[in-house]
Amino acid sequence: MAEDERAIVRGKLQRWLTEEEIFEGVHSVDNPESYFRFDMKHKLGMALCVQQLVGNRDRILIESGRGLTKEQLHLLEGMAESKLREFVWDLRFSLLSYHVAFKMDTKLDPNGLIPHQIIVAQSVWYDGLTKNLFMKAIQTVAEAVMFSEWKLRSLPGASDQKQDSNSYIA
Repeated sequence: MAEDERAIVRGKLQRWLTEEEIFEGVHSVDNPESYFRFDMKHKLGMALCVQQLVGNRDRILIESGRGLTKEQLHLLEGMAESKLREFVWDLRFSLLSYHVAFKMDTKLDPNGLIPHQIIVAQSVWYDGLTKNLFMKAIQTVAEAVMFSEWKLRSLPGASDQKQDSNSYIA
């Protein structure tokens, strides 16, 4: 896309993000991998990122994620392998129902089963870009992250206290 069209879209997205009162601290971030990037915190408590990556002609990426707490990792490590697999596959299939892309990063687990972070994303393209579609995509990402938080808090023995500190911007 031409630089002038990108500037128009950037301005439109920034206006939409700041005029809605569901975000705290919408910040423009310089990132060499992005034509533009906005980081913010959703009032539900999770960090969100809206950006257009270099090389993506007309795709806006909305993403968020969460790292697992030490307690959650400990509980997953203590599960029998069959129960762990069942839990992780249920989490994966459930996230699919949100129609988002997601990644469960298991590189710290020698068996490749226990995710230490979950990243959720959804894309919107210029030709379909309306405020309604854009805000719904943000809400879908936020709901998928919230679902993963609740699912992990439902682990037997897990603390039911909300933990804001493990939400991050991918």
